[in-house]
Amino acid sequence: MSRLTKLITFKWEHLSILVYVISAIALLMVDIIISKYASDIVVSDWAKLKSSMMILGPAMLFGANNLIVRYPHKILEITKFCIIAVFSICVALILANFFFSSIPLYIVLASAFYALTIFISSILRANSKFLKSQVSQNMWKIALLVTILVLSSLRIEEYSIRIVALINLLLPLLFVLLFYSKHPQLDIKRIASSALVNKDDFLFSIKFMISVFTAACSAYLEVYIVSNFSDAGGTAIFFRHYSLFTAVAVFFSGYVGFVLTPLIRTSEQKWGKLINTVDFRLPLASVILVFLSSSLLYFFFPIFYKEEVNYLLFWMMSGIALLRVVYVYPTSYMGATADAKNLDGFLLCGIVGVLLFVGVFFFLRMMGHSALTAAVFGSLANWLVRTVGAYYYSRRIYNFR
Repeated sequence: MSRLTKLITFKWEHLSILVYVISAIALLMVDIIISKYASDIVVSDWAKLKSSMMILGPAMLFGANNLIVRYPHKILEITKFCIIAVFSICVALILANFFFSSIPLYIVLASAFYALTIFISSILRANSKFLKSQVSQNMWKIALLVTILVLSSLRIEEYSIRIVALINLLLPLLFVLLFYSKHPQLDIKRIASSALVNKDDFLFSIKFMISVFTAACSAYLEVYIVSNFSDAGGTAIFFRHYSLFTAVAVFFSGYVGFVLTPLIRTSEQKWGKLINTVDFRLPLASVILVFLSSSLLYFFFPIFYKEEVNYLLFWMMSGIALLRVVYVYPTSYMGATADAKNLDGFLLCGIVGVLLFVGVFFFLRMMGHSALTAAVFGSLANWLVRTVGAYYYSRRIYNFR
């Protein structure tokens, strides 16, 4: 590879990271602006829609987005599998809602739109089109921020966030489909392969789906549960604390996870030793980061939101933020080096963590605690299990290499 080609590739990769960073900040700003300027009903609706979509959307793909990255030559069969999976789940959820009033139609549609953006992004990523992949997956976040800024500038407090979110999910999706429809990486007929998705491929995709599902539950289940078990006012209070006090952890873990795994692949011994031995540099840096950010946001919160900080939510969410920051190191190492056996063990930790979350939540509810208190304790228990499990299997992999 020539020096010029390397330079161009380097710039494109950094542009894709920039798009990721901008979109992450955009979604955070959406949360903060809605929490600040919209009514409690709108805040509650957005909390429920966002948490539902982030959990359900990736699950609808049954791991097809991971399959396409792993087996790009099987694009035709995996795309058929993806379309059938998304369509079948949508029909099942719509029928369930018709008979049992379970998941509203707007959540099903938003989740389906989000799932399709993830899949299209995965096709592009599998073909090393990293910038286009990031744009296709994250354009809706920037579009939604622009819309929310316009509504807030017009001092409109009451609006249907459901319709606003659906429009801002659908239009970028249609744009991507139209703009990239002639793109070789999306021209399915041209690169159709006779290779089929076999049983092992399917089992692999199911494992990835479970992994992604438990990770999404860890990030968003507390908001989803509060939105269903608390009134609009309680949900708004919880969401304001959640969006602000976990913001640094969400951004840091997402960004570090994005760049650390490739670094580990190129310098495995160096990073493996730093992550998996008794070295206090990474944990100490994480504690300092969370302490400084939480302290700053603690003083910023009452000034910005015009309400007092809930001390329980503040301390518990700061603890969760710390766990989410330190959790990214071992999971990045596993992502670069893990074998199937250790991944299966870590997968079990994720399932146990989510079940523990649910168990703690309903136990505390039966004891008379509020949905806010029960959810934040359940979330902390879940992240403790996930973090301990991540370090256990990461060190196990390191010691046997």
